[in-house]
Amino acid sequence: MSNRSRRRASGNTIEYTITPYAPQRQKVVAAIQTGVVPDMFVNNPGEIIALYAWDDKLVDVSDVVESQKEEFTETALLSTYCYNNIEKKRGHYGVPFTMDVLPNHIWRPLVEKAGYKIEDIPKTWDAFYDFFKEVQKKLRAQGVRNVYGLGLNTTTNGGDPNAVFNYFLIAYGGQGIVSRDGRLHLDDPKVKEAAIKKQPTPGLDAAEVKRVLGPPRRVTKVRGAIKVSEEHWFYPDGSVLIFNNGLLSRIEKTQNK
Repeated sequence: MSNRSRRRASGNTIEYTITPYAPQRQKVVAAIQTGVVPDMFVNNPGEIIALYAWDDKLVDVSDVVESQKEEFTETALLSTYCYNNIEKKRGHYGVPFTMDVLPNHIWRPLVEKAGYKIEDIPKTWDAFYDFFKEVQKKLRAQGVRNVYGLGLNTTTNGGDPNAVFNYFLIAYGGQGIVSRDGRLHLDDPKVKEAAIKKQPTPGLDAAEVKRVLGPPRRVTKVRGAIKVSEEHWFYPDGSVLIFNNGLLSRIEKTQNK
Protein backbone atom coordinates (compact mmCIF):
# COMPACT_ATOMS: atom_id res chain seq x y z
CA MET A 1 0.00 0.00 0.00
CA SER A 2 2.89 2.34 0.59
CA ASN A 3 6.67 2.44 0.54
CA ARG A 4 8.45 3.29 3.77
CA SER A 5 12.03 3.78 4.89
CA ARG A 6 13.49 2.85 8.25
CA ARG A 7 17.05 3.46 9.43
CA ARG A 8 18.52 0.79 11.70
CA ALA A 9 21.26 1.19 14.28
CA SER A 10 23.74 0.02 11.64
CA GLY A 11 22.96 3.09 9.55
CA ASN A 12 21.47 1.03 6.74
CA THR A 13 18.18 2.13 5.23
CA ILE A 14 15.57 -0.53 4.56
CA GLU A 15 12.94 -0.01 1.90
CA TYR A 16 9.88 -2.12 2.51
CA THR A 17 6.41 -2.40 1.01
CA ILE A 18 3.13 -3.47 2.59
CA THR A 19 1.01 -5.10 -0.11
CA PRO A 20 -2.32 -6.96 -0.04
CA TYR A 21 -2.12 -10.72 -0.48
CA ALA A 22 -3.21 -11.14 -4.11
CA PRO A 23 -1.23 -8.18 -5.59
CA GLN A 24 1.77 -9.28 -3.53
CA ARG A 25 1.64 -12.72 -5.16
CA GLN A 26 1.69 -11.10 -8.59
CA LYS A 27 4.59 -8.82 -7.65
CA VAL A 28 6.70 -11.71 -6.35
CA VAL A 29 6.23 -13.82 -9.47
CA ALA A 30 6.87 -10.84 -11.75
CA ALA A 31 10.03 -9.92 -9.84
CA ILE A 32 11.50 -13.41 -10.22
CA GLN A 33 10.64 -13.50 -13.91
CA THR A 34 12.27 -10.13 -14.63
CA GLY A 35 15.25 -10.57 -12.33
CA VAL A 36 14.54 -7.32 -10.47
CA VAL A 37 14.03 -8.83 -7.05
CA PRO A 38 14.04 -7.60 -3.45
CA ASP A 39 16.57 -9.05 -1.03
CA MET A 40 13.84 -10.82 0.89
CA PHE A 41 10.16 -11.61 0.36
CA VAL A 42 7.52 -14.00 1.68
CA ASN A 43 6.77 -17.20 -0.25
CA ASN A 44 3.48 -16.07 -1.70
CA PRO A 45 2.06 -18.20 -3.24
CA GLY A 46 3.29 -20.92 -0.92
CA GLU A 47 4.44 -23.22 -3.71
CA ILE A 48 7.06 -20.85 -5.06
CA ILE A 49 9.67 -21.74 -2.46
CA ALA A 50 9.89 -25.29 -3.83
CA LEU A 51 9.59 -24.20 -7.47
CA TYR A 52 12.25 -21.51 -7.30
CA ALA A 53 14.57 -23.59 -5.15
CA TRP A 54 14.36 -26.30 -7.82
CA ASP A 55 15.45 -23.76 -10.45
CA ASP A 56 18.29 -22.45 -8.23
CA LYS A 57 16.71 -18.99 -8.01
CA LEU A 58 16.84 -18.73 -4.21
CA VAL A 59 19.68 -18.50 -1.71
CA ASP A 60 20.31 -21.49 0.57
CA VAL A 61 19.84 -20.10 4.09
CA SER A 62 20.42 -23.35 5.96
CA ASP A 63 22.99 -21.61 8.18
CA VAL A 64 20.32 -19.19 9.41
CA VAL A 65 17.83 -21.98 10.11
CA GLU A 66 20.46 -24.16 11.85
CA SER A 67 21.23 -21.37 14.32
CA GLN A 68 17.69 -21.63 15.73
CA LYS A 69 16.54 -25.03 14.50
CA GLU A 70 15.31 -26.18 17.91
CA GLU A 71 12.77 -23.34 17.91
CA PHE A 72 10.92 -24.63 14.82
CA THR A 73 8.34 -27.36 14.49
CA GLU A 74 9.07 -30.27 12.18
CA THR A 75 6.37 -29.10 9.78
CA ALA A 76 7.89 -25.63 9.58
CA LEU A 77 11.32 -27.05 8.79
CA LEU A 78 10.00 -29.41 6.14
CA SER A 79 8.15 -26.59 4.41
CA THR A 80 11.41 -24.81 3.58
CA TYR A 81 13.65 -27.87 3.02
CA CYS A 82 13.60 -28.04 -0.76
CA TYR A 83 15.55 -29.71 -3.56
CA ASN A 84 17.82 -27.71 -5.86
CA ASN A 85 17.89 -29.44 -9.24
CA ILE A 86 20.98 -27.51 -10.34
CA GLU A 87 23.06 -28.20 -7.23
CA LYS A 88 21.48 -31.68 -6.88
CA LYS A 89 20.95 -31.32 -3.13
CA ARG A 90 18.44 -30.20 -0.55
CA GLY A 91 18.66 -27.18 1.69
CA HIS A 92 16.59 -24.62 3.52
CA TYR A 93 15.57 -21.96 1.01
CA GLY A 94 13.48 -19.96 3.45
CA VAL A 95 13.29 -19.13 7.15
CA PRO A 96 9.92 -20.00 8.72
CA PHE A 97 8.37 -17.17 10.68
CA THR A 98 4.68 -18.05 10.76
CA MET A 99 2.36 -21.04 10.51
CA ASP A 100 -1.19 -21.28 9.22
CA VAL A 101 -4.12 -23.51 10.00
CA LEU A 102 -7.04 -24.43 7.77
CA PRO A 103 -10.03 -22.72 9.40
CA ASN A 104 -13.80 -22.84 9.24
CA HIS A 105 -15.04 -19.25 9.21
CA ILE A 106 -18.21 -18.69 11.24
CA TRP A 107 -20.50 -15.68 10.87
CA ARG A 108 -21.45 -14.99 14.49
CA PRO A 109 -24.36 -12.55 13.79
CA LEU A 110 -26.13 -15.14 11.64
CA VAL A 111 -25.66 -17.87 14.25
CA GLU A 112 -27.16 -15.54 16.85
CA LYS A 113 -29.94 -14.43 14.51
CA ALA A 114 -30.93 -18.10 14.25
CA GLY A 115 -31.33 -18.22 18.03
CA TYR A 116 -28.04 -19.91 18.93
CA LYS A 117 -24.81 -18.92 20.68
CA ILE A 118 -21.30 -19.66 19.50
CA GLU A 119 -20.96 -21.90 22.56
CA ASP A 120 -23.73 -24.12 21.14
CA ILE A 121 -21.56 -25.25 18.24
CA PRO A 122 -20.62 -28.95 18.68
CA LYS A 123 -17.01 -30.06 19.06
CA THR A 124 -17.18 -33.16 16.83
CA TRP A 125 -17.02 -32.90 13.05
CA ASP A 126 -20.28 -34.49 11.91
CA ALA A 127 -22.27 -32.66 14.57
CA PHE A 128 -20.38 -29.44 13.77
CA TYR A 129 -21.46 -29.42 10.12
CA ASP A 130 -24.98 -30.65 10.92
CA PHE A 131 -25.37 -27.73 13.33
CA PHE A 132 -25.11 -25.20 10.50
CA LYS A 133 -27.76 -27.02 8.50
CA GLU A 134 -30.10 -26.30 11.40
CA VAL A 135 -28.94 -22.67 11.48
CA GLN A 136 -29.92 -22.39 7.81
CA LYS A 137 -33.38 -23.83 8.51
CA LYS A 138 -33.96 -21.31 11.32
CA LEU A 139 -32.84 -18.42 9.13
CA ARG A 140 -35.01 -19.56 6.24
CA ALA A 141 -37.98 -19.69 8.60
CA GLN A 142 -37.32 -16.00 9.32
CA GLY A 143 -37.34 -15.18 5.61
CA VAL A 144 -33.56 -15.01 5.17
CA ARG A 145 -33.12 -16.46 1.69
CA ASN A 146 -29.76 -15.16 0.55
CA VAL A 147 -27.45 -17.22 2.80
CA TYR A 148 -26.59 -20.89 3.24
CA GLY A 149 -25.54 -22.79 6.34
CA LEU A 150 -22.41 -24.15 4.67
CA GLY A 151 -20.27 -22.52 2.02
CA LEU A 152 -17.35 -24.68 0.87
CA ASN A 153 -14.94 -23.62 -1.89
CA THR A 154 -14.94 -26.48 -4.38
CA THR A 155 -13.59 -24.93 -7.56
CA THR A 156 -10.51 -26.33 -9.31
CA ASN A 157 -8.22 -23.33 -8.69
CA GLY A 158 -7.12 -21.22 -5.75
CA GLY A 159 -5.73 -21.83 -2.28
CA ASP A 160 -9.05 -22.08 -0.43
CA PRO A 161 -10.49 -24.88 -2.62
CA ASN A 162 -7.20 -26.74 -2.23
CA ALA A 163 -7.54 -26.42 1.55
CA VAL A 164 -11.12 -27.74 1.44
CA PHE A 165 -9.97 -30.72 -0.63
CA ASN A 166 -7.30 -31.42 1.98
CA TYR A 167 -9.91 -31.29 4.76
CA PHE A 168 -11.80 -34.17 3.22
CA LEU A 169 -8.77 -36.06 1.92
CA ILE A 170 -7.26 -36.20 5.40
CA ALA A 171 -10.60 -36.86 7.10
CA TYR A 172 -11.06 -39.94 4.91
CA GLY A 173 -7.55 -41.26 5.59
CA GLY A 174 -5.63 -39.88 2.62
CA GLN A 175 -2.91 -38.05 4.54
CA GLY A 176 -0.33 -40.46 3.08
CA ILE A 177 -0.63 -38.91 -0.38
CA VAL A 178 2.86 -37.47 0.18
CA SER A 179 5.19 -39.44 2.46
CA ARG A 180 7.85 -37.97 4.72
CA ASP A 181 10.52 -38.51 2.06
CA GLY A 182 8.60 -36.22 -0.32
CA ARG A 183 7.35 -38.98 -2.59
CA LEU A 184 3.87 -38.84 -4.12
CA HIS A 185 1.68 -41.93 -3.57
CA LEU A 186 -1.28 -41.59 -5.93
CA ASP A 187 -1.39 -45.39 -6.34
CA ASP A 188 -1.82 -46.02 -2.61
CA PRO A 189 -5.24 -47.71 -2.22
CA LYS A 190 -5.98 -45.70 0.96
CA VAL A 191 -5.24 -42.43 -0.83
CA LYS A 192 -7.36 -43.42 -3.82
CA GLU A 193 -10.27 -44.39 -1.59
CA ALA A 194 -10.03 -41.12 0.34
CA ALA A 195 -9.92 -39.03 -2.84
CA ILE A 196 -12.96 -40.67 -4.42
CA LYS A 197 -14.87 -41.37 -1.22
CA LYS A 198 -18.57 -41.64 -2.00
CA GLN A 199 -19.56 -38.56 -0.09
CA PRO A 200 -21.25 -35.69 -1.95
CA THR A 201 -19.94 -32.26 -1.04
CA PRO A 202 -21.88 -28.97 -1.21
CA GLY A 203 -20.75 -27.05 -4.28
CA LEU A 204 -20.71 -30.02 -6.68
CA ASP A 205 -22.83 -29.75 -9.80
CA ALA A 206 -25.41 -32.33 -10.85
CA ALA A 207 -23.06 -34.30 -13.11
CA GLU A 208 -20.43 -34.58 -10.37
CA VAL A 209 -23.00 -35.81 -7.86
CA LYS A 210 -24.19 -38.47 -10.30
CA ARG A 211 -20.63 -39.70 -10.70
CA VAL A 212 -20.38 -40.09 -6.92
CA LEU A 213 -23.81 -41.46 -6.01
CA GLY A 214 -25.38 -42.46 -9.29
CA PRO A 215 -28.75 -41.18 -10.50
CA PRO A 216 -31.40 -40.36 -7.86
CA ARG A 217 -34.55 -42.42 -7.36
CA ARG A 218 -36.65 -39.38 -8.20
CA VAL A 219 -36.32 -35.62 -8.67
CA THR A 220 -38.77 -32.87 -7.78
CA LYS A 221 -38.58 -29.22 -8.80
CA VAL A 222 -39.51 -26.62 -6.19
CA ARG A 223 -40.94 -23.25 -7.16
CA GLY A 224 -40.63 -20.43 -4.65
CA ALA A 225 -41.24 -16.72 -4.43
CA ILE A 226 -37.70 -15.94 -5.60
CA LYS A 227 -36.26 -16.83 -8.98
CA VAL A 228 -33.97 -19.64 -7.87
CA SER A 229 -34.02 -23.00 -9.63
CA GLU A 230 -34.30 -25.56 -6.83
CA GLU A 231 -34.37 -29.33 -7.21
CA HIS A 232 -34.68 -32.10 -4.61
CA TRP A 233 -32.96 -35.39 -5.44
CA PHE A 234 -34.19 -38.41 -3.47
CA TYR A 235 -32.02 -41.47 -2.86
CA PRO A 236 -33.06 -44.90 -1.50
CA ASP A 237 -31.07 -44.47 1.74
CA GLY A 238 -33.25 -41.50 2.74
CA SER A 239 -30.83 -38.81 1.57
CA VAL A 240 -32.36 -35.73 -0.02
CA LEU A 241 -29.92 -33.56 -1.95
CA ILE A 242 -31.04 -29.97 -2.50
CA PHE A 243 -29.70 -28.15 -5.55
CA ASN A 244 -29.93 -24.39 -6.13
CA ASN A 245 -29.21 -23.15 -9.63
CA GLY A 246 -27.56 -26.45 -10.52
CA LEU A 247 -25.22 -26.68 -7.50
CA LEU A 248 -25.59 -28.91 -4.45
CA SER A 249 -26.37 -26.61 -1.52
CA ARG A 250 -27.25 -29.00 1.31
CA ILE A 251 -27.97 -32.61 2.19
CA GLU A 252 -30.79 -33.79 4.42
CA LYS A 253 -31.86 -37.16 5.79
CA THR A 254 -35.48 -38.18 5.84
CA GLN A 255 -37.49 -41.38 5.91
CA ASN A 256 -40.78 -39.71 5.05
CA LYS A 257 -40.22 -38.58 1.48
